[in-house]
Amino acid sequence: MSKVTHPVFPWRLYVLAAIISLTLSLWLVARVDIINPDGICYLQAAATIGHDYATAVHMCNGGWSFYEMSIAVIVKLTHMSEYAAALCLNAAASLLSVFMFISIVRRLTPESRIHWLAAGVILLAHQFNALRIDVIRDHGFWAFYLTSIYFLLRYLRLPTWRIALAWSVSLVVATLFRVEGAFFLILLPLPICLAAPRRLRAFLQLNTLLLAVCVLLTAWLILHPQASLNRLDAIRLQLLHGPSLLLQNFFDKVQAFRAIISSYAYADAPWVLAGSFILWYLISVARNISLIYAALVLYGWCQRVTAWTRPQHIVIGCYVAVNVAITFVFLVEQGFLSDRYLLALSLTLMLWVPFAISKLLATRWRWIMLLAILYYAIAGIGHFGPNKSYLRVAGTWLAGHAQPHDTIYSNDYQLLYYTHHFGNTIFSVGPQYADLAANINQDKWRRFQWLAIRVDHEGVPTALAHLPLTPVVVFHDNRHNEVRIYHVNVTEKQS
Repeated sequence: MSKVTHPVFPWRLYVLAAIISLTLSLWLVARVDIINPDGICYLQAAATIGHDYATAVHMCNGGWSFYEMSIAVIVKLTHMSEYAAALCLNAAASLLSVFMFISIVRRLTPESRIHWLAAGVILLAHQFNALRIDVIRDHGFWAFYLTSIYFLLRYLRLPTWRIALAWSVSLVVATLFRVEGAFFLILLPLPICLAAPRRLRAFLQLNTLLLAVCVLLTAWLILHPQASLNRLDAIRLQLLHGPSLLLQNFFDKVQAFRAIISSYAYADAPWVLAGSFILWYLISVARNISLIYAALVLYGWCQRVTAWTRPQHIVIGCYVAVNVAITFVFLVEQGFLSDRYLLALSLTLMLWVPFAISKLLATRWRWIMLLAILYYAIAGIGHFGPNKSYLRVAGTWLAGHAQPHDTIYSNDYQLLYYTHHFGNTIFSVGPQYADLAANINQDKWRRFQWLAIRVDHEGVPTALAHLPLTPVVVFHDNRHNEVRIYHVNVTEKQS
């Protein structure tokens, strides 16, 4: 009687991927010039949770504050700074994303060469690496989003209660980081159940945790009728009224568009605007995944480079479809798309890339492909954009020279944070100070002891040109952007 053999777990692959991923995180963190604006809010909220929970949980995301709580817990356990704790949390989440991406590809094919290529694809992914340094809750969302794909692929191969629960839990955790995870938890079971042999059993297994959460939320709302579900209210609104809201929003934009075009083109306005949104969306997705990876995905589709089973195609296809629906509706309603909003879709589309690379390696195009991948990888790992370290240096200089009771004005939100002078008031002061003319014209500058004015390379603002002060110190970058720091002494205040 022959023994059943199991594939050997590729420890070398995972260990090497872990070393490279952690090295990339460390390398990129060492090159950070300034904390991203959203990160400032998360770090301030994490620092506030311990002594003012009610304020902290509503500071950044309307009550969706699991990320800030996680940072606060790490700080409590390790006594490191909030920023260091956030970086450790992000590095761990990025490592889990790398592991899960490789594991998903391992579920899709037994070919070890493609497993190694999958590791290279995720570790060299342009936008994934470019966002490693940002203090954002998306890192946790991406990690558990990919974990959910892995467990759903396992479930269709072995539909047990344990794997179904693992899938649900992974999406619940993803939802705790970003509320969009709830859409996957709610929408995916139905099409997946249609592909399962025992549909009713599959529906119950995949929805058990969701139904339990709904029962608990309903009971909580009955006991607390004045309470709000915060961001979950937006999910409920989109699920119940999403199509009508989308159409209403679109036709409002059509009317605005008609105001700037010829009356002869009124009938074409909806088609032109719809086409513009579709083209805008496609360009945004291609740019997010990188042009070389986008080309490889298209090549993979056209050449049918994968040998996935029908259930595997359904799983990946459903994740792509839900991602497209969420992000396209957001684009139409809000009129913009941040790079991080599209990354979950990009990570899913990237599952075709190692298969496409494997096939192209046998062709004459391999060197062009590899050079293009290397180019985008270096662009994601390197830092070739504007360097904002001069803002951090200026804020730190002010923190060391201004007295605790001194009043400080700056038209830059990030610089204000580095002065360590505002605490939680930075979230109200920052927007008020953004308008330079409104704060320093007509001698309003005399209210402050210090002025730290950011001047862009386009030219000196008119309001600043008439300021009768000489800078104490000037900080600048290599693109002629600068911060001019003025000290308003008592004589100047009274004159």
